[in-house]
Amino acid sequence: MESGQLYGSSELLAGKIAEHHPAEYITSKIAEGAIKFGRALVRGTAGDQAKTPAAGTDKFVGVAGQSTEATDFDTEAYADKDPLACVETGIVMVYVEEGVSESDPVRIRHTADSPKVPGSFCKTADAGKTSLLTGVEFKGSRADAGLVPLLVKGIFTTTADAA
Repeated sequence: MESGQLYGSSELLAGKIAEHHPAEYITSKIAEGAIKFGRALVRGTAGDQAKTPAAGTDKFVGVAGQSTEATDFDTEAYADKDPLACVETGIVMVYVEEGVSESDPVRIRHTADSPKVPGSFCKTADAGKTSLLTGVEFKGSRADAGLVPLLVKGIFTTTADAA
């Protein structure tokens, strides 16, 4: 097992904690709609709910962590009304829709643009379809779409990319 690697040689999947963080903080919320592991979460209708982003005005609250308690575990997703793990502080594997590096800005997609889906992370502004986040940063890089570790630090701001 390599230094800093939590799961030996197993592949890090979406929503898995990539490495321990001294201030790691995971809360329990209720899924409002179906939510894939490793996707962005925003405030739901009620205070104890979280959902996939659907508008530029949605406020980021964390990342959907992986859980064996998810109804749709085999498809790496929470079903509507499932209890879900919300990573508010920590280093978690997230899905990016394009290549990213550690110095890139972090954005979330709130409006689909086939094949790009809401809840995915990205670096490039897509007017009226993405929002810029603060309180998070990429902790890895890749040349194309896939999984990268994201440091979720808390005290978030979400700013819609103007249409």
